Amino acid sequence: MLVVSCFQTINDRTTGPDNASMVAPDDVRAVAEDEGIPIYVISTNDVNKDPMSSAVFRRISTRTGGKAYFARNWRDEHRAFASIRDDLAHLYSLSYYPKANPNNGWRAVTVRLVGDRLKKYKVRTRNGYRPQPTRFSGADKSTLSALTP
Repeated sequence: MLVVSCFQTINDRTTGPDNASMVAPDDVRAVAEDEGIPIYVISTNDVNKDPMSSAVFRRISTRTGGKAYFARNWRDEHRAFASIRDDLAHLYSLSYYPKANPNNGWRAVTVRLVGDRLKKYKVRTRNGYRPQPTRFSGADKSTLSALTP
């Protein structure tokens, strides 16, 4: 598994079902979702021979904003890595400040481009987030006041 920390992505090249990891795939997905880290999977396993693993790869990558690729040969692998490289070169960060909400669980988010001239573009995002505790919550005002002039 290759972790690219500058973009905070996880790229995983696999030949099939995971039988050696100490952490379950959905636990890795949950951490990646919480931290906003997209997971890209390149599987060299035949999609039709192992539909269960293929479904897991798709679910993990889609839920984190990444993508799953299924490479039958080295050319497909090369195209998959080129596609991932292109994705990473075109990442944008979007942020917003939601209204107060007591829901501390999963919050769904939808991103759409509006307007006729934007129809040619495709947006791929993760489908939501879990709120993180704010660094400067009201509990520690002395830290905040020490940082302001």
